Parts: sequence; structure tokens; C-alpha cells
Amino acid sequence: SRSLIEASLDPLVTISAEGKITDVNTATEKVTGAERASLIGSDFADYFTDPEEARKGYEQVFSKGYVTDYPLAIRHVSGKLTDVLYNASVYKD
Repeated sequence: SRSLIEASLDPLVTISAEGKITDVNTATEKVTGAERASLIGSDFADYFTDPEEARKGYEQVFSKGYVTDYPLAIRHVSGKLTDVLYNASVYKD
């Protein structure tokens, strides 16, 4: 499954129900400017310009099972902003 995650050119992130990052791909490292080790365990919402909107987005995922084309902006450590349309679904092992 790691190779599938890394094959994506888009940032891919898995999070816990509490919003803590549990895994990322290389594209996520590039768009945030943060290394995988520092991303894992941190708060997903902290990487967006509007953390409260990011929380609402993932809360919708956990309540409805998915979210489609939810607009957010990611903030790179350099300050550069990247507009994204957040798409997510619940994955249960």
C-alpha cells in the first residue's frame, strides 16, 4: 500500500478521528515543507490557512463518510499558499 500512496502526485494524508496525522506521502511533504516524521502525530488542521474550516471538513468526513471538493488553502513553511479542493472518505481497516 505504501507504493500506492507514494504514486499519487496529489498530497495524501491519513488522520485519526481526533484529527492527528497518521501517515503522509511525499507530495504532502512538498506542499507543506515539513518532513514526514514531523507531520505524523501533528494536527491536520494546522497546515491550512483556516484551521477551523479544515476541522469542519474532516468532521464532515467522519460524520457523513466523505467530503467532495471542499475548498482549503495549505500553508507551506515558507508562507507560500496552495489552494486545494479537499476530497476525503473514511477508510476502515
